Amino acid sequence: MTRNRYEFEETTYNHVIKVEYVLHNFTSEEYRTGHDIEVYVNNIKAEHYYNLDEIKQETVSAGRSINLLIYYGTNETPDNVEIEFKELFADTTPTIMKVGSLY
Repeated sequence: MTRNRYEFEETTYNHVIKVEYVLHNFTSEEYRTGHDIEVYVNNIKAEHYYNLDEIKQETVSAGRSINLLIYYGTNETPDNVEIEFKELFADTTPTIMKVGSLY
């Protein structure tokens, strides 16, 4: 979690969750990042907090990696946090990473 907030954000959240990850493109084609991660807090989808993101959308070449930082806002107490990853335009089952409590 982070205490960072965007002062001009229309919606205020009790909690802003910061997700840092490395995306490895193991395919033979370019991969477009962005919106391939969702965060759920107590089984409720958190809102994407766009104004703090350092990288909005990027293209990753085949065989390359990129460090990403993305934020989500919620008013739920973060007792049970899960991160769900799904390729943006792929018809695949998402991968779910259970984080647990952030307290």
